Amino acid sequence: MSVLILVLILAGAVVLLALELFILPGLTLAGVASAILYFFGIYFAFAELGYTEGVFTIIASLLSVILTIRWFMKSKRLEEYALKETIADPINVAEKLNLQVGQQGITLTRLSLVGNASFNGLPVEVYSTEGLIEEQTPIEIVRIEKATIYVKKQS
Repeated sequence: MSVLILVLILAGAVVLLALELFILPGLTLAGVASAILYFFGIYFAFAELGYTEGVFTIIASLLSVILTIRWFMKSKRLEEYALKETIADPINVAEKLNLQVGQQGITLTRLSLVGNASFNGLPVEVYSTEGLIEEQTPIEIVRIEKATIYVKKQS
């Protein structure tokens, strides 16, 4: 009778795990309940059936989790959750704000390679070509590549 109870507990855990993966994506009640059933089943096996059966239950539980996840990964269901759209071209901040090489500004934050600076009174994310630049330091634009603005200390 104890073996039947254990099989039912583990079967319930597998069903809840599959429900979590295939129908209710995200960490929901089904996933938590599945984990609780797995742990309870392992505890039950050690307490009621003995050490050997407990170890066998751990192995069976791990195999059932691995096989269920593998089944999910091979199914078409995963493709339904995947993002298929891509951003064709990032927003070119430099072009939008009419920023040019040689233009001067001031750092708003410390630039330890990346930080914020102000050009024409507007905050912009910039990259330092000289390493660390303290805040409130005058800077100038060295180069602009797509959506990335590189600056150095003003000379």
